[in-house]
Amino acid sequence: MKFIKKCLESQFLEKRIQGIKELNEVVTESTVGNEVQAMASIAAWITDNGVFNIIWDARKTHIQLVQRSGDIFRCFLKADLLSEQLLEQFWNLSKSDYKQEVFKILKECDYFLEQSQIEFLFK
Repeated sequence: MKFIKKCLESQFLEKRIQGIKELNEVVTESTVGNEVQAMASIAAWITDNGVFNIIWDARKTHIQLVQRSGDIFRCFLKADLLSEQLLEQFWNLSKSDYKQEVFKILKECDYFLEQSQIEFLFK
């Protein structure tokens, strides 16, 4: 996980892309295996290490990172780990140049969105 964070914090886009690819694999594997504790642990690590600030802050991210964050978003929704704060951070990307990517991810994940989350997004 330290390697992933190091990659995501790199100044080189190729390394940042590699970092999000690795993170997607870790998150997806824990979700597919239905490992609730593992997913909760990964979610805590992602939150504690500011990973969402790296991939969902319009000032710090890159379009390719946002495009590749759909799996993470979906896995957090499935595991019911997407807090209102994280949802708001993701939604704020739609107020920037990443609007199209945000809507694409939401469209792919609409099945997993709860009514309260939908209402939050479109209030």
